[in-house]
Amino acid sequence: MLWVYKYVVFGDAMQIICNRMVHRLTKGVVMKRKHCVAVLMALIVAAMVCGCSAVGGALRADPLPSWNDGTVKKNIFHFVKEVTDSDGTFYVPPDDRIAVFDNDGTLWCEKPLYVPTVFVLHGLSKRAEDHPELRSRQPYKAVWEKDYGYFETLSEQELYQLTVEPFTGMTQTEYVAMAGHFLKKARHQRFKVPYTSLVYQPMVELLSYLASNDFEVFIVSGGMAGLMRAFSREVYDIPPERVIGTSAMFDYTKRDGKAVLIRKDTLVEPICDWDGKAINIQLRIGRRPICAAGNSTGDLEMLEFTADGGAPRLILLVHHDDDEREYKYDAGAEKALDMAKARNWNIVSMKSDFNVMFPFEKPR
Repeated sequence: MLWVYKYVVFGDAMQIICNRMVHRLTKGVVMKRKHCVAVLMALIVAAMVCGCSAVGGALRADPLPSWNDGTVKKNIFHFVKEVTDSDGTFYVPPDDRIAVFDNDGTLWCEKPLYVPTVFVLHGLSKRAEDHPELRSRQPYKAVWEKDYGYFETLSEQELYQLTVEPFTGMTQTEYVAMAGHFLKKARHQRFKVPYTSLVYQPMVELLSYLASNDFEVFIVSGGMAGLMRAFSREVYDIPPERVIGTSAMFDYTKRDGKAVLIRKDTLVEPICDWDGKAINIQLRIGRRPICAAGNSTGDLEMLEFTADGGAPRLILLVHHDDDEREYKYDAGAEKALDMAKARNWNIVSMKSDFNVMFPFEKPR
């Protein structure tokens, strides 16, 4: 039996350790296992009391090792302690510990292009390759001829419409498979690694820390839900059902006698951005979060919706201020930064608060 095996191995290990530690005291006499256990347990207890043992250190392991010590890290720990202390004033039952995180720019790199944008361009190019008759029609013409200036002329609504254009007519199963293949093969133009390697290690640790304290963590993003669901469990340990994003509408039909969902060329309203984030949180979760993290003005309504639910609340705004390890920019986040300062939200400085940016980096 496994537990018996573990006990025997552990007992043998203890005997070896004890014999070495007390060798001088016993003048080389080998101790019996039961004596070794007693001696070792006494040593462990003593070491834990004085705070100098490896066991004691393990018990105090930092759950956020990629965060530098500072105000933001301190506030995270304080918030979690408050809402999980069942005897405290601000205790929140586990069922109400809802945390929501934006994805692009909050959990992974969004420059120089949003990953969903790169995926759409990939889809347009693939479709133009497979269907030559599309190469003379926009937006396929622009992609085929590499006329990327065309996309700068489009409105925000037209850009969102592009997220469904190259995938219309696919089954959702085909779409998710295509997304998974793209994520495995595509490489970031600067870092030369898969996009899923460009998640922010401190934020991934935060997701895990919240989950270990009985938070239910959701991704709420303007990005395409199907694309995020292709990697959310593997990369963030967040199951697909807790990913809320922009999505195409579907037609239900049967192919070869089996039910399938076919992607349409229209988007589900409201789009999961701006005030649509708060609305989708209510529609999909049905409870107001007590923790929210974003990085841009597109996240502002989600952050406000969370903050205005009363105390206690943890609001995080990721600030891209590190052009050495990532990118430095405020464009698209000006209103959110102003609001964060006015309401005393936590502004996470990538430069100051992150001692590691990406999982493949070494700590500074």
